[in-house]
Amino acid sequence: MQRGHRLDHRRAARPGPRAAGSAHAAGRVDGASRVYDPIIRGEAGHPVHGVLLKDYEVAPW
Repeated sequence: MQRGHRLDHRRAARPGPRAAGSAHAAGRVDGASRVYDPIIRGEAGHPVHGVLLKDYEVAPW
């Protein structure tokens, strides 16, 4: 799973454009979709394991 950003709880304490409520690179819905998509594929009879997924498609390592 690709992480879109680093978690930094101190971000709001620092001045700058990122402290003004800018969006993360990967939102909650996108993150949840990346985790949930392989589960749904497996339930549909197409298990996904041992591969790299990029944008919901199998990609070469």
